[in-house]
Amino acid sequence: MSLLFPLYFLGLLGLALPWILHRFSDQTPPELLFPSKQFLESTTPPVSRKRTLRYRALLALRILSLLLLCLLFAQPWIKRDNLASVNEQHHMIVLDQSFSMQAERRWDAAIDQANELLQQLGNNSIELFGFDNQIQILASQNNEIQSGGNTSLQAVLNDLQPSFYAADYGVLMQRLDRLAADHDLPVKLWLISDMQASALPVQINALYAPNIRSVEFLPVGTDDQLNVHLMAEAQSTNGATFSVSVSLMASGGGTSTNSITRTVQIKAADKVLESRTIAIVPGELTVFSVDDLTLPASSRLELSVSLLESDALLADNEQKLVISSGASVGVVLLTSTQQRSRSAPVFMATVLETDSAVEVQSISGTVQQIPDDTSNLFVGRDMSVDIELDVLQYVDQGNSALVYNEAVVGLSEITDTVDSSDTLFAGLAIGSVNEAHPLALGSINWTGTRFFATADLQLQNDDVVLISLSSGQPLLIERSSARGRLLLLNDPLDGLASNLPLQPAFVDLMQSILNYFDASTSVPDQVLVGERLSLPANVQLIDAQGNALIELGDQSQSSSVELEVPGIYTALNARGEKSIRALLDPAEADLRAIEPDALNAWLARYANEVPSSVDNAANEAVDSEERTALNVRELINNRDPDRQALWRWLLPSLLLLVLLESWFANRRLNVRRDGS
Repeated sequence: MSLLFPLYFLGLLGLALPWILHRFSDQTPPELLFPSKQFLESTTPPVSRKRTLRYRALLALRILSLLLLCLLFAQPWIKRDNLASVNEQHHMIVLDQSFSMQAERRWDAAIDQANELLQQLGNNSIELFGFDNQIQILASQNNEIQSGGNTSLQAVLNDLQPSFYAADYGVLMQRLDRLAADHDLPVKLWLISDMQASALPVQINALYAPNIRSVEFLPVGTDDQLNVHLMAEAQSTNGATFSVSVSLMASGGGTSTNSITRTVQIKAADKVLESRTIAIVPGELTVFSVDDLTLPASSRLELSVSLLESDALLADNEQKLVISSGASVGVVLLTSTQQRSRSAPVFMATVLETDSAVEVQSISGTVQQIPDDTSNLFVGRDMSVDIELDVLQYVDQGNSALVYNEAVVGLSEITDTVDSSDTLFAGLAIGSVNEAHPLALGSINWTGTRFFATADLQLQNDDVVLISLSSGQPLLIERSSARGRLLLLNDPLDGLASNLPLQPAFVDLMQSILNYFDASTSVPDQVLVGERLSLPANVQLIDAQGNALIELGDQSQSSSVELEVPGIYTALNARGEKSIRALLDPAEADLRAIEPDALNAWLARYANEVPSSVDNAANEAVDSEERTALNVRELINNRDPDRQALWRWLLPSLLLLVLLESWFANRRLNVRRDGS
């Protein structure tokens, strides 16, 4: 038997208390003064005797109760002598396929380790997994297969290759824990990995998988390999020259802080534009820029930024990139000669132009005069009748439009439209807001915003009311469209029918609408490899080899694609094309291995012995408080397969002793006052 908290045995010092109480529990007969002994008969003096303990059974019950209480707090446990043999276990062999395994010699070493392990396990129950940002079951065999049954496992193993994805050991262990729960045999995990430090989860307890009986690490690539990760951006602000910003991060190569040198080369169309030698300190980010490079005449210029020196990972030594023009979002304010209020375009232009990323263009005319490359339209229309066909056609082409109600009367005419004089002077406040909509209207402060005149709108079946007034009248409506987005604002934005254009809420509302419109027609400039890229409807994605990644039947609706290889992809829609860069995860390019303390903290989640592949001397570095807290949780949950807690027997025994002590004490202390 072993004790988890032996210090609680200091409570045994309290065993002296019942003995002291019982030792002095004998009562001394009281002395009474008597005036005369003349009439008293003589008696034989009592024989003196030593003071002895009384109620010894009660004393024994109390001492035993205290003893069990101290033992219960000390948490005794015994080690189960039921370790399963190799043939009585289910073996999960997990092979790391993340990007860091592409480092020289690591993948070949991992395949050799896996093949040796398959030969060692023979025909036992085995499952072969591969993992990076997700876990895949590659092959399996049960223990009923005859000799040579693991040949299929080895065939699958030899066809594997590492990916460009990043790994997360926390996600791995939680997923394997759910799979292990489906097996009747005890599960043993064999993890073949480079034990990369950046793959550890933020919460170390995510590594605990109670359904896995034991864990064995088979590390590969434990030597500290040097790797330099390159990141680059290119931008042009004037259309004639461009600049390139380069970031370098070196990792591994020992703990030396001595700088190393690397040569960075910038090329375009196989022509070297710039070459620089940079000093890098391992563990520190080095950033530099190359400015005033002449922009070559090309409709689609693709740059190459690369490191000339080789290191452990070659795939992150070069980046392909396109030059970003930094173009602003275009918005057209469409006015007509019949427009009643000239204030609305002024108010909207003032608000939108406060953001330097928005380019506002005021056009007087019809929708047909809007430039083809403009996807956002703000226009006034009479909402008492159906929206004009030209606006609907513009939206159906995949564009977005905000239509404000130009037909609302001005302040001098509102006496016939309001219900009472209170509404005329006090106005109507915002009543309800659809906070679940992506516009995030609930975060806007509507305090002080008042509406003095609004028109009665006829809602269509598919209309969604986003904002309504306190009277229940709709203020902002989203009308369904096949491709684009159409918002209807029941206000003329003239500053007379409402004070909305004069309130801070108007700035937030216009910015939210513009962000919402932009999200419907654009895609991000860059994503990490392995992340899901969300694309709007009618957008096709083309890889560097010209292959379409979205099925033709799926283009009519929004879709998501996981980019598997770094490089430049092209998103095509009705308005043109846009480049998307798929980048490697910088954390995955950091080849430093897990520190011994963290590795043993991982092993501490399991009750098996430390594998020979791990330095046993490092076990002393495990944080004792963390181990103690973990053991307490395991014992309370009784989920440790190799430990059996004894509290289930100690606690009922203690309760029984307490009941007996109470009954016995009440029975023995029920004495008469005469002492009999």
